[in-house]
Amino acid sequence: MARETYLETRRRLGLPDIPQELLDEFRAQLELEEQRRNDPEWIAEQEACYEAVLARLQRKAR
Repeated sequence: MARETYLETRRRLGLPDIPQELLDEFRAQLELEEQRRNDPEWIAEQEACYEAVLARLQRKAR
């Protein structure tokens, strides 16, 4: 038994096709997100924020 693709399943269920413009926009957003997550400066900002939140939680737990 062959497996259906995502598009075949959507069509079989009568769901509308996703416009190509939306797919392109989504892919562009994913690409930007991936670039940001590989940015050392962004990573450092996130780590600093996590450390601050963790410190606050540890103080509350005492």
